[in-house]
Amino acid sequence: MKAEGRKQKAEGKGGTSAFCLLPSAFTLLPSAFCLLISAFGCASAPQPAAPPPAIPSAVVEVMCGRMRSEGMSSDLRIVKTTQPLVTPSVIAALADVAFYRGKPVAPVMPNASLPVEPASCSRSMIDAVNPRRDSDTMVLQFSSPFSNPYTRRQIGVIARLSLGDDSPVWYWIPIMADRNGSWGPGSPLMLAVHQ
Repeated sequence: MKAEGRKQKAEGKGGTSAFCLLPSAFTLLPSAFCLLISAFGCASAPQPAAPPPAIPSAVVEVMCGRMRSEGMSSDLRIVKTTQPLVTPSVIAALADVAFYRGKPVAPVMPNASLPVEPASCSRSMIDAVNPRRDSDTMVLQFSSPFSNPYTRRQIGVIARLSLGDDSPVWYWIPIMADRNGSWGPGSPLMLAVHQ
């Protein structure tokens, strides 16, 4: 008796359940909804930023700060154009920092030689490392910006700090553009590069 009363309430006056119409009326709704969501998802996905046309002074400044924090107060010479620092051993060290095992997700394509903007510690900008002149001086070099092959939509630079051209220490510095179009660096990550 109670079951019949529930059935009559569900069927309503017309004798047909309102829920019986839902499946036939909205059969196409889930697939159309998914298509609409995926279209909005593709349109709103952030595009990777184009690399900057020079090594921003903020990137150089973050390395100046790193050196000061480590107690380095000696004279520093900065090579004023980017150098071909991206090698297989550097890329392998970048994979170690990202805890990545496997093949790179994208090819590494550094740009051509670019200018390095001056910063507070760049009183002496040089064209290239001279082993005789720079043998007892700290020298800082940068690579051109490139996409990190182990992290999606991240670009950055390699920084190489050495005494003359000896005993180099390598860093990965991620860089990002803000809404005003200026570039800001992340914290430098030391790389264990085996040469």
